[in-house]
Amino acid sequence: MGNIYKKNVTGSLVQEKANVHKDRVFLYFKDEAITNQQLEDRSNRFANGFKDLGIIKNDKIASMMKNHPDFLYTWFGLSKLGAVEVPINNAYKGGY
Repeated sequence: MGNIYKKNVTGSLVQEKANVHKDRVFLYFKDEAITNQQLEDRSNRFANGFKDLGIIKNDKIASMMKNHPDFLYTWFGLSKLGAVEVPINNAYKGGY
C-alpha cells in the first residue's frame, strides 16, 4: 500500500508495527501465529481487492463474519482505503 495511506491512522499504525516489529506475533488464531508483517501484507491484499471492486474513501461496507482473522484483514483493509466497515453481529438471534 505504501505511503498513499499515510494519513490514515489505523493503516499507519498497522504499517508502523510491521516496520518496527515485523516478526512479533500480533494474533494467535487456532494453531496459527499471525505476525505484524503478515497482518500488514494481508490487510494490504484485502485493501487492493476492495479498491479493485471500486470501494473508495467514505464508502460504508457491511460485513457479516464469524470470528476469524479475515475480519481484521477486512477492517484494516477498508480502513486503509478510508472506507468504513459496518460489522453485523452474526450471533444476533432477534427478538427481545
